[in-house]
Amino acid sequence: MDLPMKNAKSLGDALPEEQPQDLTWPVVFSVAGLTLLRSKSVVCQTLGATLTTLSLIRLIKKLATLA
Repeated sequence: MDLPMKNAKSLGDALPEEQPQDLTWPVVFSVAGLTLLRSKSVVCQTLGATLTTLSLIRLIKKLATLA
């Protein structure tokens, strides 16, 4: 994966630009899924479980790339 380089004064100064990791949406989807899990409707609980599971998987993947 090629990352854009900052303007370098010499070859040794060329460093890839760091891109900020946005973790807001996976957290929002996780909280929304947990809220749906508290519903009395089985359909809402199923949607909440799915949303929570998928968003937590994506969140873990993003956190793993940070490590």
